[in-house]
Amino acid sequence: MPEPARTIGAYEIERQLGTGRHGRTFLARLPTGAKAVLREIACDSLATAQRITSDLDLKRLATVIAGLSHVGLANTLEIFGLGKRVYVAQEFLETPSLASLLDEGGPLPVEEVWRIGSQLLTSLQFGHLRGLLHLDLRPENVHYDRDQQHAVLTDLGHMQLLLELRPELF
Repeated sequence: MPEPARTIGAYEIERQLGTGRHGRTFLARLPTGAKAVLREIACDSLATAQRITSDLDLKRLATVIAGLSHVGLANTLEIFGLGKRVYVAQEFLETPSLASLLDEGGPLPVEEVWRIGSQLLTSLQFGHLRGLLHLDLRPENVHYDRDQQHAVLTDLGHMQLLLELRPELF
């Protein structure tokens, strides 16, 4: 008999994508069938995790992150706490990360680098005007569709949230 599917909140976990010092990352599905990336932040105590729903500044930060809508930003679907963990659910992007494009093909043409950089600056400015910092800008957090010539930044504000929840990691 197959093992029952594991769920976290409303998300059915398909597989673990990675793990790091901040927690685990999963590929998940919503009840609608849409794919999502679910990032887990392990907190040191239940009280720390509960701050996501009780601390007014943290609630504001989570609300701003989850409410962003910009063509150059991956949508954060929701931020919620369960037990000693906080989860950040974000839309799953089918396009490759900039890191994987660089791994597969080496350096990009200069014109493409300028296009990506310009789009990222616009996305970052959008977030900065709303009080959000990225704090983890790297090729793994940029997805790029070469056919459409379109870059999308992931995780805007997520490290800021992590810093508020787990400052000892920094």
